[in-house]
Amino acid sequence: MRKVTKILLKVLSVTLLFLIFCPIVLTLVVELPTVQNFLVGKATKYVSKKLETEVSIRRIKIGVLGSLRVDGFYVEDYQQDTLLYVDKLRVYLSRIPDQDGVTLRNGVVSHGVLNIKETPEGVMNIKQVVARLSNKDREKKGDFMLKVEDVRVDDFSLVIEQKEHREPTYGVDYGDMHIEHMSAFVDDFFLHGGRIGGYIRNFSTIEHCGFMVQNFTGRFLVDKGLVELSDFEIMAEKSDIRLPRLTLRGEDWSAYKDFIHNVVIEGEIYRSAASSDDIAHFAPRMLPWNIAVRGVNAKVKGTVADMKVDVK
Repeated sequence: MRKVTKILLKVLSVTLLFLIFCPIVLTLVVELPTVQNFLVGKATKYVSKKLETEVSIRRIKIGVLGSLRVDGFYVEDYQQDTLLYVDKLRVYLSRIPDQDGVTLRNGVVSHGVLNIKETPEGVMNIKQVVARLSNKDREKKGDFMLKVEDVRVDDFSLVIEQKEHREPTYGVDYGDMHIEHMSAFVDDFFLHGGRIGGYIRNFSTIEHCGFMVQNFTGRFLVDKGLVELSDFEIMAEKSDIRLPRLTLRGEDWSAYKDFIHNVVIEGEIYRSAASSDDIAHFAPRMLPWNIAVRGVNAKVKGTVADMKVDVK
């Protein structure tokens, strides 16, 4: 009996020592430059294979408690131009990434840019890459899914450029949009195949024509030419718009090449204030008006070229 007791005590002692020192050893191993280089190689190889394009990471660090730090994350489009660059990414992994997807939480994404451009073939470069995330051969299991919970975005820029620019004398050029210095908090975000959705709050940015958004908060969904906003509040320099719902609908993303004529807008606003100075960035003919309205309830439906508006 004593021998059995001694053996059990030794096994228990070894087990406790293992549980105590294993995390410490793992942490020290992960800190080694050779191990970090190995992890970077594995990560870029996996993502490159998934997207079928060049991907690089300057530095990566994975903590034993699921923390992930990525510096210099770069994705190239199929025209060898920058599609996505993120200088710093700090998140926690809620589960181990696999072929079905990954969940990120409690993080920060800072100093990045997403360049969405029309290719010489007339297709948006992001559509080409997103198509690689859809797996038609795995219909039972579904597409790869990315989930994001409670992540802060700081100083991010979005460029949307088409082959032909409108080059207006004033206001937004829908063929060459630069939405710069974006900051926001993102929650319940998902990327599933070609569908993107989530909740965004305290979003602020400035478009290079001068239009400024001070606060943009609400829920959104983007899917195959469809953009849906719900329970939104948008504060611009001189306007405060409350949107119970707003839908932009095109047959597909190619319809947005002629946004003014091909994209149907349907929505409503309530108890809102609007200034012609802000709206003029999208409708330059309103620039000389210099008027403002408050306490507005309205419904809109149609394209920008043929819009029906019911104002109360």
